[in-house]
Amino acid sequence: MSGHLMGVYNRAPVEVERGEGARLYATDGTAYLDCVAGIATNSLGHRHPRLVQALKDQADKLWHTSNIFRIPGQEALADRLTAESFADVVFFANSGTEAVEAAIKTARRYHYANGNTDRIDIIGFDGSFHGRTYAAINAAGNPSYVEGFGPRLPGYVQVTFGDMEAIKVAIDSPTAAAVILEPVQGEGGARASPTPTCARSASGATTPACCWCWTRCSPAWAAPASCGPTNGPGSPRTSWPWPRRWAAASPSAPAWPPPRRPRAWWPACTAPPSAAIPWPWPWAMPPWTRSPGRKPSPMWRRSPAI
Repeated sequence: MSGHLMGVYNRAPVEVERGEGARLYATDGTAYLDCVAGIATNSLGHRHPRLVQALKDQADKLWHTSNIFRIPGQEALADRLTAESFADVVFFANSGTEAVEAAIKTARRYHYANGNTDRIDIIGFDGSFHGRTYAAINAAGNPSYVEGFGPRLPGYVQVTFGDMEAIKVAIDSPTAAAVILEPVQGEGGARASPTPTCARSASGATTPACCWCWTRCSPAWAAPASCGPTNGPGSPRTSWPWPRRWAAASPSAPAWPPPRRPRAWWPACTAPPSAAIPWPWPWAMPPWTRSPGRKPSPMWRRSPAI
């Protein structure tokens, strides 16, 4: 193996040459059933002929453009996503961890726009994984990820996963900005969070002060289908960064900010660049929007408070 690659991965001694459907093929001809799916980032398999053709067609037109121009495919994808979900607006980022960063910034900016400048705390849980940027590793709090990077960032609070009393105390703090939570943890051991109870207990007020950022890093598309976020009356303001399951479809990962918020963002504020590669947008959609008869869970769509 090349000595010029930074040694941050423990790589298996297998050289993957190509993929076909659900299988990977090594350079020695060995076929493997791909249960890894790019560490849970590729749910579309390999070399689907329609996807390959769509990518070829787009490559013949345009590879990249700036977000200072309108991008019809990006707009169409945003329209479709909001029509099929609870969200009113979508922010496209270049990676999953950047989508998480956007959600954190959106939560803090939301409170800033409402005059609550003390609300900066991001409440995370042990066993979480939200990406590898500095804010994301501080939100997750895994000691092995933050070791060696100097002092922890201020404004991040760690709570034991599933400890309802601890989370209620954290949410009631006057400095609480948002809860960042995986409905089903991946790195923490496929643990399902008690999200309906959690949301109910946290939304005692008509307009809860604390925002919610629901992340989906490792579990499959349908894993949290029974505990999706809502923004009905009495529900907390919600963002859903969607880091995974997009890699094969699009170079973007979406972050869905909360609806009905004050105008916390304007063009000069969007520090994270939004992916501007105009890939064919139907392939960036969740599977249920491409297959007749497949529908999302009712809680994925707009619904009353949990």
